[in-house]
Amino acid sequence: MDKNNSISFDGDPLGMLEAMHAFQAGDAGAFESICPQMRRAVYARACKMGLDPDQSDDIAQRVLVRVYLYAAKAEFATKGRLWSWIYTITTREIYKDWRRKRPEFISEEGLRALFASRTADPSGDPAAASVAGEVIEDVGECIGRLEETQRLCLLGPLAGDLTFRQAAAVHGLSLGQFKHRYEKAMGSVRDCMKSKGHEIQ
Repeated sequence: MDKNNSISFDGDPLGMLEAMHAFQAGDAGAFESICPQMRRAVYARACKMGLDPDQSDDIAQRVLVRVYLYAAKAEFATKGRLWSWIYTITTREIYKDWRRKRPEFISEEGLRALFASRTADPSGDPAAASVAGEVIEDVGECIGRLEETQRLCLLGPLAGDLTFRQAAAVHGLSLGQFKHRYEKAMGSVRDCMKSKGHEIQ
């Protein structure tokens, strides 16, 4: 995988947004032209949220299928809105995967409420999903060392764009309980990063 993970359409006559609009208008080939870029960005976001390479690849495939099936009903005025929609689908698929594997830690009611009210972030951009650089790699490794319950509490606010209140609802915890678990997990990551020569807040 390209560590830079930048999304580029150099040599492609259509940009990402234009290609999606062409696909929505019935040009199936336009979707094929954006699949590699979309797959890399979704894969990177899944890795950032603590999934291993195989899990991240599975999430990327599921997201591509959902984008293909539902893009015709969506509206994208800007590239930011398009990427925000893709990343919202990505986050939903990751939480659904966590819910299947560890239902005791992810509340079904909280998931429904989260995705019923979740709004697209217009600032969404592929660069935000980059997993490049030594610091990011070290953070990912430190997060990967956490127990699964700690990792789930940490990743919602850090990589899933959830507020503490939203994340607490997803986990079926009170706000105070969730913050306590989050701080404990963050403390472990800080200690791990310090051992690697990094200082994080």
